[in-house]
Amino acid sequence: MTEPAAPLLAARFAGGPAVGAAEGGDRRVAQWLDDVANPQRDAILAILDRYPLARTIVEGVADASPYLFDLLRTNAERAQRILTSDPDRHLAGLIDNVRSAALVAADESDLMRLLRSIKAEAALLIALCDIGGVWPIMRVTGALTELAVASVQCAVRFQLALEVARGRLLAQDLTQPEAGCGLIVLAMGKMGAGELNYSSDIDLIVLFDRERSALKDDIEPQTFFVRIAQGISRVLQQRTGDGYVFRVDLRLRPDPSSTPVAVSTDFALGYYEREGRTWERAARRRRRCGADSRASTVRLASASRFYRARRYPRDEAADACVSWTQRRRGRRPQHQAGPRRHP
Repeated sequence: MTEPAAPLLAARFAGGPAVGAAEGGDRRVAQWLDDVANPQRDAILAILDRYPLARTIVEGVADASPYLFDLLRTNAERAQRILTSDPDRHLAGLIDNVRSAALVAADESDLMRLLRSIKAEAALLIALCDIGGVWPIMRVTGALTELAVASVQCAVRFQLALEVARGRLLAQDLTQPEAGCGLIVLAMGKMGAGELNYSSDIDLIVLFDRERSALKDDIEPQTFFVRIAQGISRVLQQRTGDGYVFRVDLRLRPDPSSTPVAVSTDFALGYYEREGRTWERAARRRRRCGADSRASTVRLASASRFYRARRYPRDEAADACVSWTQRRRGRRPQHQAGPRRHP
């Protein structure tokens, strides 16, 4: 027995945007549709005529959101596809397409084009569900986070697959080169908490496990994984004619002012034991794995008790107060720390 078809998005709108006087919205929509060729024009007009709230939302978007209206008018087929879709299934399909993009892309520029195209469609879908009251706010932020996680995983898989092809990485599974490779990518901040919003960047910490890296004997892990981290960032945030996927911030790693963009797990563990700040331990509680070698992640998680207390306990509230006082007096905060090891 087949499940009944879910109502299309245009039929599920429960409200419209609170725009004062959308005088130009209807005119902009009419001009857009005049330039659209059939059969998309007639199909979109039929949807807007049948569902008044859909027309209200589209005209409100045209009047108040240049970015979303550009996504509508630059691809009428995409607009029709979204308005006639089951939003939950459509988003799931888009995320599946992101995950598979690393396997179908011919090269990095092709991958960047694919990811930006999917991101544009997902952004429009999520925004319309938000504006139209189809999804509650936590579903909206969750959808943005799911898209970000899939995008990071795709970028990781693509970069590692390139290294497998070059003979530098010995993969256990060619379709999943990240498995057992020793790489760990942790999502922090709003992404780690599943609370991304439309303007959020994504905070990532890139770590590698020297004991479990599947590199050829003559490959230096630090240089290798730094290159991987830079490639992930480039794929996701470099601006092209199609825009970008997500802005990437790699500065939540241990001691970002003096360490490379990827550091070893041993260095990270030692840093947090010796001199990790209270806010760093708090941030670590809002983390999730963007991509990982499972055994390495389990090892890192098993040592995570140092995020709650240093090896040499001190009154952290007093530390924070002293640091604040020193900054107010124009002095650089002094923190006791053991000898620093190379990352």
